[in-house]
Amino acid sequence: MSPKLSKALYWTPRALCILFIPFIMMFSLDVFEQAHSVKEIAVGLFMHNIPAFVLGLVLWGAWKREWIGAVVFGGLGIFYIVMAWGKFDWTAYAMISGPLFIMSILFLLGWLYRYEIRLPRPGHILVTVAMFVLLGLNTGCATFRSDLGNRYKGETRRNDSKPVSVTFVFSHVHQMVGLDAIPKLQNKHQRLNGFDDIFLDAQRELTNLGKYATYTEESSDVNDPERRAKKDSLIAANDYTLKIRIESKKKFSNYFLGTMGAVVTATLAPMPFFQYYAVTADLYNNERKLVASYSRNATLTKWVESLLIVAYPFYPEERKREEIYMDFLHDIFKQIESEGVLKV
Repeated sequence: MSPKLSKALYWTPRALCILFIPFIMMFSLDVFEQAHSVKEIAVGLFMHNIPAFVLGLVLWGAWKREWIGAVVFGGLGIFYIVMAWGKFDWTAYAMISGPLFIMSILFLLGWLYRYEIRLPRPGHILVTVAMFVLLGLNTGCATFRSDLGNRYKGETRRNDSKPVSVTFVFSHVHQMVGLDAIPKLQNKHQRLNGFDDIFLDAQRELTNLGKYATYTEESSDVNDPERRAKKDSLIAANDYTLKIRIESKKKFSNYFLGTMGAVVTATLAPMPFFQYYAVTADLYNNERKLVASYSRNATLTKWVESLLIVAYPFYPEERKREEIYMDFLHDIFKQIESEGVLKV
């Protein structure tokens, strides 16, 4: 047997199996639509992915003992046809049992020619390392968000008062609970990219908004009297000041244990990572008296697992964050508009 043919016979069934496992795991994505709680999603993902775990164990055994792959993959192909016969179209059997039979035949040929295609001992070490690297690169995630807490449920009305001027003061803070003692202001690189566009879109809810100014607080303001003076001048120049504080929190214990679990299970087990968002909006008049106060909250849940690489394009974290920020501002501005609190 030529060297090229022996390498092809060695690698082809193993590569097919590595690609087939994520394909099988794709069928567990309907768990996110059927389950509602975190516990239900975790249990559902684990149960639906048992076949993928079995395939992974068989591949591990067949990597050095090809006869295991020949027997077990062939048996699994027959088992699926017998168990699912008459339930699906023939294409389902072709997609599931077809690759299993192909891998079974290739592993059988690999076993028959095992002495000609066997890699030297150092190669097995490299193969094992390559498998873990490939698995790591195959890690995916899908992010889901909760509904908006404290959403405005009153009647939507239009504010027909004369235009007013408003200073919007934004504070973006973040805290890793258990690691950070207090929430800390985010710098421009940490804040949500595109927040200005979200604000421009949301301010259309305020029909009588006239002249306005914006100011974003920085932690360096404590040592910058010029910026503090600029903030005070903007507040004094307008009829109202709306101080909007958007806070995001993560729990150190959740991220530490989740990361450890993902590493130990090679991202085969689904790991949830939570991020909690809350916004408070305090409206002051030009006498700096509090007129109204509003609050909203929401939660992001990012699931990390190898199969979710196929779901990432449909559930990216950045888009879900933008949706939360957009809901925050639109809903609060809608309530301000409906209550008619902005008036001369």
